[in-house]
Amino acid sequence: MCRVDDDCSQYCKKVSNCSNAFFILESRCIEGKCICKCKLGEKIRYNGIEYVRTNEIERCRGYGRNFGNLTIWDNSDEGVIYTPYHIDLSRNEFKCYKWVEKQGFIIKGESKYIRGDDIKFLIKNLENKDKILSRRESYLAFLEPDGKLKKLQLPIERDLKLDSNGNLTLKLSSEFSKNLKPGKYRLIVTIENKSKSFEFEMEPGVEIKINTDKENYSSFETVNITLEISSHSDFKKVRLLVHGLSHGNGSLNYERELELKKGTTNIT
Repeated sequence: MCRVDDDCSQYCKKVSNCSNAFFILESRCIEGKCICKCKLGEKIRYNGIEYVRTNEIERCRGYGRNFGNLTIWDNSDEGVIYTPYHIDLSRNEFKCYKWVEKQGFIIKGESKYIRGDDIKFLIKNLENKDKILSRRESYLAFLEPDGKLKKLQLPIERDLKLDSNGNLTLKLSSEFSKNLKPGKYRLIVTIENKSKSFEFEMEPGVEIKINTDKENYSSFETVNITLEISSHSDFKKVRLLVHGLSHGNGSLNYERELELKKGTTNIT
């Protein structure tokens, strides 16, 4: 016998099998009897990422995997997982609840970009509603050598609309990227007051080829070396170090500061 819902809490915990993380235990007192239900919850943490359940029912996509006593379809590369809603093997029907990352969007891009090239990121809306990307609350973060975090405003003129279940390409032009220091960056995107980050590395885009006037030299013979430096962008100040070792005749230690222009520079 029970009088209020709280009277059924401990009883339902003992008699129900509702341990899976996707479900929550609901205990009710109805006409003096405890009614225990295992209801599908609203959120879940899967592989370290929090997902929330939407009201959308879709065909199950991804790889089927066991998660506790429940089968899920893992499409987490796209920010989505699925749980069963209606499965009919005889009719090849696989309908699922759609769960999305709690921010409601994901960022896709490359792990490395070259300074002086166009940089593109894909922002994917995971939900069935239009959204707005906040220009003011979205930025690049760069960790300086002294440990200070520097914020750089993105070169976009206004807030951007992200269509329902649509994609948005965020492009940082070569004119912008040529002024970025090589190193590790974090893109912070804020949509509907929810923020998400994406880390990448900015490479200098400099290649050096060492050429000599011939392959073999005699002792004390002058070696003519040409450095062919190719750069994707301008550098106001770089330090060039060239080291070489020889057997018994000393070593090469060449150091120079120079301004590097986009294109090819030859140093002899």
